Amino acid sequence: MGLIKLLGHFASKQFQKTPTGYVYRYNAKGPPVAVTADDYDHYVRRAGWSFIFHCAGFMLAVIAAAMLTERWFPNGDEAGGMVLMGLLLVGIVFGIIKSLAWSMRAPERELGAAPQGDVQAPTRPQRPAGGRKPPKAERHVSGWVFLFYFIAEIVAGAVIATIAYSIFKSNQDLAIAAGFIGFGAGMFIVDHICVRRTGESVLSNLPYIP
Repeated sequence: MGLIKLLGHFASKQFQKTPTGYVYRYNAKGPPVAVTADDYDHYVRRAGWSFIFHCAGFMLAVIAAAMLTERWFPNGDEAGGMVLMGLLLVGIVFGIIKSLAWSMRAPERELGAAPQGDVQAPTRPQRPAGGRKPPKAERHVSGWVFLFYFIAEIVAGAVIATIAYSIFKSNQDLAIAAGFIGFGAGMFIVDHICVRRTGESVLSNLPYIP
């Protein structure tokens, strides 16, 4: 398996092996699309290149956001600058997610849905809900719910990061480290709540958020 195909391995979860080739279903729930083995290899490699381009685009967008924030808040320690950077990051991540989702729908757009008889859609694995009652197998959580939790994660992370930064702002390096840790802690807390309520993590559902 080449490096590019390895990077696109996440896309292979959208395909189900059949006696004659593969069936593609977006989010493992979309309309079935019949694909050949060659099509499967093509789209998995394409997903690998897409992953590389999206990573590069994300880094360039973050650099641009940082330059814009620095222009408006040159001191670097203003609360407004942190809020602006947080909002820009939300927009960047959301844009990357939507672009990635569009890319993952390529087989559906280019080949079109085809009847597949009684072929069953592969189900996405669900994380256990921390020892609590496991989620029902038939539960289908709307992507809008995960969008809400995703925004809540960013907001909670930004708030905690701002508080942590202000506490340690006398030491610039320590304040920055505390801000990053606080941001991660805020996202983790909300994600844990999401797992307990829905049975799935926001991170595992990012490509499927509306």
